[in-house]
Amino acid sequence: MLSVTITNGGANYTSAPTVVFPGGTAIPGMPVVAPTATATISGGKVTSVNITSSGSGYGAAPTVSFAGGGGTGAAATAGLNALTAANLQNDFVRYVAAQTSD
Repeated sequence: MLSVTITNGGANYTSAPTVVFPGGTAIPGMPVVAPTATATISGGKVTSVNITSSGSGYGAAPTVSFAGGGGTGAAATAGLNALTAANLQNDFVRYVAAQTSD
């Protein structure tokens, strides 16, 4: 459900920075599960972000930031792909199961 577009690769990265997803707006009544991702660098720049878990519960996309890696200036935006009824239903089922399990 989440996509990331790099808007600036930054400079001087010597190792892949950590991808962080602060913020975002939750769907009312739904818990937010933060996405996870890894960055790839080439020539000292962030060249791609691989989503390893898209997260759930977002009504609006979180922001994207990069931490560490020795460089500066990398920037990206996150977007929520089209939500399908199946995705929303799966999120709802997980939420209900979590609320009713002991």
